[in-house]
Amino acid sequence: MESILIFILGLALGFGAALLMQKISRAQAKDTFRALSAEALRANNDQFLDLAKNVLAREQEGVRHDLEKRTQHMTDVLKPFQEKLDKLDTHNREMEKLRAGAYEGLREHLSSLVQVQQQLRQETTQLKQALRRPEGRGRWGEMQLRRVMEMAGMMEHCDFIEQVSETGDNSRLRPDVVVKIPGGRQIVIDCKTPLDALLDIAETDEALAQNRERHAAALREHIKKLSAKTYWQQFEMTPDFVVLFMPGEHFLSVALQQQPELFDFAFESRVILATPLNLIALLRTVERAWRQERQAEHARVIARLGKELFETLHVFTDHFRKVGEALGRSVKSYNEAVGTFESRALTRARKLGEYGIQMEKEMDVLEPLEIVTRPLSLPASEGEEDEAELPCISRKGAG
Repeated sequence: MESILIFILGLALGFGAALLMQKISRAQAKDTFRALSAEALRANNDQFLDLAKNVLAREQEGVRHDLEKRTQHMTDVLKPFQEKLDKLDTHNREMEKLRAGAYEGLREHLSSLVQVQQQLRQETTQLKQALRRPEGRGRWGEMQLRRVMEMAGMMEHCDFIEQVSETGDNSRLRPDVVVKIPGGRQIVIDCKTPLDALLDIAETDEALAQNRERHAAALREHIKKLSAKTYWQQFEMTPDFVVLFMPGEHFLSVALQQQPELFDFAFESRVILATPLNLIALLRTVERAWRQERQAEHARVIARLGKELFETLHVFTDHFRKVGEALGRSVKSYNEAVGTFESRALTRARKLGEYGIQMEKEMDVLEPLEIVTRPLSLPASEGEEDEAELPCISRKGAG
């Protein structure tokens, strides 16, 4: 009986000890599970954040590298664009200088026109001895013609040619000057004026009327010979007349006093009688035509540069659009990582809270990014509007 009591007592003590051990094990298991869950959640959260940061860092590095390459490429593309702008600015400055110089030159030429007649009258008496020799008369006539052309702005190296000769049917034709005009045309000028009778007028007062008539007759005969040379047939793109330059106003006035119809006779013979004053007016007209031709050429250059500028802007817009697309891909990858974090990791973390697991620190909320595009409008080559959307990155929900 005593043995039975001892057995029952031992059994009761063992059962109590087992219950006590089971209770202690459950508490330890709960604490262990709670610690392991918190540690796993922390590790999972840290691993996910590291993964998201690594993905974003790789994407940002790729975008930065691509952006650097495209920035360098855009710099290379914009370099000729800057050069063309410099050329355009240079042309504008040149045109402004030409315009200012033209106004100043016009005032100077008008002032010179007033002085031409007085200078020619003063020099007439000094030339009397030199004009007795044929070579002296020829050089003086050419010198006067050159002065007139310089006053008109017709410089030798660009606007006129001296001592050009062509071979005709029976003789060698040698005009004094061939003036070039825009369009490839040219005007022939001859300055071989007969002066023998006029020099006799200055010396012989008794035969004044007779010598004046002889001067007019010699001029008429020279007009016939000059017309017979038909310079307009020998030189291409030449008007059907030749200009006879008389280096003094009085050389023509004396002849017209004796033969008033001489001017009409010369015109019918396709010879234009010109003195310094009216020849300057003619050459000034030609010089203005050359100036307008230069301005037209500048306008064509500006139009070409403007077209090249327009084409460069289109290339620039295309490259800038590609930069925006690269930024868009980077933002898309970042948003996908944020979505994965919210839909998987954050959801599981919240479920742990339902089992009594409390986090010591709240996890940071990762907000997605959005792309707000702005249109960049440029006129298309056909005259239409071509809009290129440029991305502007901002936080979602930002104002």
